[in-house]
Amino acid sequence: FYTADICAELEALPRPRVLVTTPYHLRTLLAEQPALPTIDLLLSATAPLSQNLAIEAETRFAAPLFEIYGCTETGQIASRRTTSGPIWQTFSGVRLRSEGEAVWAEGDHIEVPTPLSDVIELVKADPTRFLLHGRHADLVNIAGKRASLGYLNYKLTACLLYTSPSPPDRTRSRTPSSA
Repeated sequence: FYTADICAELEALPRPRVLVTTPYHLRTLLAEQPALPTIDLLLSATAPLSQNLAIEAETRFAAPLFEIYGCTETGQIASRRTTSGPIWQTFSGVRLRSEGEAVWAEGDHIEVPTPLSDVIELVKADPTRFLLHGRHADLVNIAGKRASLGYLNYKLTACLLYTSPSPPDRTRSRTPSSA
């Protein structure tokens, strides 16, 4: 993955141009490339984007950014414009329903109701709008509060500045001093 190659390929394409990416690749592209090509749409999938990263991407590319949500079992089922807020909207015909701690997707292209592996909160019991809080498989309990490692990672990543990291200071010791 070479960010200069991505920019060169985008520049060579006729408009409209669409960049389909992941949060990791988008973060790297923004950190390494001071000048970005003109594009018309950004799509991101595989993991939730922080709102800060989405704002920076939309500003620097001067294009709207949309995230796609889905899984292997259902395919893509929802999207959101991250700069507008954290709420996901299911695609037309797709509905979510809550049963205990499980959330199921059904309708449209989903042939049979399918449980989702993510921690999802329906917004005002609306079967088409939801908040994504991480994965059931990585839940941790901290002082009686449950959160997923993915959600904690998302929140921590949202706090970072998206600039190129400074080179490590190799003059400092890696072990604590005994002063």
